[in-house]
Amino acid sequence: MHGGSARHGWRMPGRPRPLTEGELALIAVRFALTFDKWVLRRVEQVVFIDDRMIRHRESVTFRWPEPDFFGADEAPRAGQTIFLPLDLVEKRPLIDVDVARPNGSTLPILPSRRTAWLSAEGLTAAIWALAEQRDGGLSERTVQVIDGIVRSRPEIASRLLSLLDDHGSELGRVLDQRDEFSGLLRELASNFLLIVPLVYEPGVEVVVKYSYAQRLHWRMLPRRWSASVGLTDLEVRLTRLGLGYAQSYHLELVAPDDVELARVQLYGSYVDSSGSDRVHVMLMEDGCKPIVDLHARRPTAATLRRAECLRGLSRRVLRHVDPPAPPSDPVGAAQAAAPTPVQRSDRGFAYVSLRAPVIGPLTAGTVTSVLTCALLAYVRGHLSGFDSEVGATLLLVLPSLAASYFTRPGEHAFATRLLVGSRAGAIVVGVCSLAIAMVLVGSRLSGSCGESVQEVERITAWPFRVAILVTIVLCAGLLRTWSRWGKAVDDPDPSDEHSE
Repeated sequence: MHGGSARHGWRMPGRPRPLTEGELALIAVRFALTFDKWVLRRVEQVVFIDDRMIRHRESVTFRWPEPDFFGADEAPRAGQTIFLPLDLVEKRPLIDVDVARPNGSTLPILPSRRTAWLSAEGLTAAIWALAEQRDGGLSERTVQVIDGIVRSRPEIASRLLSLLDDHGSELGRVLDQRDEFSGLLRELASNFLLIVPLVYEPGVEVVVKYSYAQRLHWRMLPRRWSASVGLTDLEVRLTRLGLGYAQSYHLELVAPDDVELARVQLYGSYVDSSGSDRVHVMLMEDGCKPIVDLHARRPTAATLRRAECLRGLSRRVLRHVDPPAPPSDPVGAAQAAAPTPVQRSDRGFAYVSLRAPVIGPLTAGTVTSVLTCALLAYVRGHLSGFDSEVGATLLLVLPSLAASYFTRPGEHAFATRLLVGSRAGAIVVGVCSLAIAMVLVGSRLSGSCGESVQEVERITAWPFRVAILVTIVLCAGLLRTWSRWGKAVDDPDPSDEHSE
């Protein structure tokens, strides 16, 4: 019975007809073009699963728009199921994706192939309607270009995007560079829409939560190695934050276990007055807490003008530039302090500074290295009257204790990454101590005619110097970490970044 009704196209009285695939595609694209109109609040939480994986947890609060929000030919009716885009996500594998309502019930996610088809179909139909008002439709090649931008890998899609800037091409003539469709096409070249089916209920406020995991890519930079011995903070850069995808945006960072979240700086990236470039403004910073919550409040008009004047300066300089003075009139001051309206083109990025714990392997390794070097210096200074076997035993005691302490079951992988330098340094000092102990045993200075004292001193000179040098680095890192513990005082170099 039900199969026959669906096959012949009739429906039960009082029930709205199902929307066609073309109508669903147009509705999804309209929602994607107007995130800032219907999404009330977006809270993005970032959790470090380990040193190579992070989990994004997002809560989206939105109010279903009224039917007049849509075009006359595409307006859905209450009770119809539509495809709703929740976010634009980078074109790379997502792991453990989950979408749920507040009551915990899960929602299905459209597969990537169907999502790409809907995006391409909806954009093609919208751009075709725009072209009919100007030139009278689109050629088959232009339709293929739009489909290729949406469906292809980023490196291929980026080459097709050059047609948007070429006013000699059909697509370049139809779409202005600042057009909303052009902006969405550029986004879909490197991102895809995360779409779920939901029942349309005009005027109803809904909360949807979703999460996914992505890999954290590291670059081999000197700052990473200096952070591993405590000389600097380890910095992770979070990009592609959709500040314009909601009327209010919050970013939450959760510190990994055994790691201090030293500081988080949230920056906004806004289209400047010319419409052809962007300016970056630091919106908020916080740190030294297990969880940091930052609100992306859009800057005032005066702040954006000042950002354009100071474009190109480093983060270190911008943090110490005085804000513009408010007007003396209280009413004027209140108006000047009001944030500018949110634009869908608003983007953001964040610098996250992570710091190794002071109490733990960092202190233990440094103290062990200092004591080992002191013992090495004492033994080398009393070679003539020292029992070689006793001396060798003493030199191996401290490194053995340190090695047993460094094995910490259950330690967070991020803490392990931050402590790899201090542990490696303590191991190097232990190896130097082992080398000197082997020389002492082999020389048999106590009660036997072995190598001369001068020869033993010569052989052990280089291991001793290496141990001293490594210990100095470890001490500098420990003192630096102690001085910064509980304070967000580092001013990292913007050129040294780890991107997510």
